[in-house]
Amino acid sequence: MVCQEIKDFLAAHADARYAAFVTSLMPGARPVVGVRLPVLRALAKEITKGDWRTYLEEAVDDTFEEVMLRDGGSSDAI
Repeated sequence: MVCQEIKDFLAAHADARYAAFVTSLMPGARPVVGVRLPVLRALAKEITKGDWRTYLEEAVDDTFEEVMLRDGGSSDAI
């Protein structure tokens, strides 16, 4: 998967109410799309089946979900 496909996937699985909830827990954090963790885990699994090294080199961290995919949610990345 390329970065744009991942952005499209995140947008397609966005939940506005969940995004508002997560944002309320982390004020001042990166923008949150609102994709639930089980969906992110499934996406991460799909990424690992492909060319994950290229994804990691090209990945951006515009949103909370993209950081979670790229860095595994390490506390210094969020």
